[in-house]
Amino acid sequence: MSPSKDHKNISVGVDTGKHQLDIYIRPLDIYFTVTNSTLSHY
Repeated sequence: MSPSKDHKNISVGVDTGKHQLDIYIRPLDIYFTVTNSTLSHY
């Protein structure tokens, strides 16, 4: 597959807290939270 000029930069920000993680994906404007616990780690 040849390189394309349509590539876009995507940034992911993660705010870590004691009880939850806040995730924001830019420039897609996707935001969600997940529980920060040992049960959510694989």
